[in-house]
Amino acid sequence: MMVSDLMEENRSEWKIDVIKEAFNKRGVGNIFSLPIMDEIREDKQCWKFTTYGDYTIKSAYHYIIESLVDSSELIVEGN
Repeated sequence: MMVSDLMEENRSEWKIDVIKEAFNKRGVGNIFSLPIMDEIREDKQCWKFTTYGDYTIKSAYHYIIESLVDSSELIVEGN
């Protein structure tokens, strides 16, 4: 199932009956709390570790280093 299967076609509304049938009460509440954008845009891939979502070798390097190296000893309190 895709998110688009849970939305009314050409309208910014959830398919309430479909969602209530497919998900438990908590899931239904979580889905209904999500806003639906009025403007439909094409999906695109993005890299969450940069401001603009662009993947770079530099950003991957920084992510790996931060993941592997314990930098807690380098933090100075009060800064």
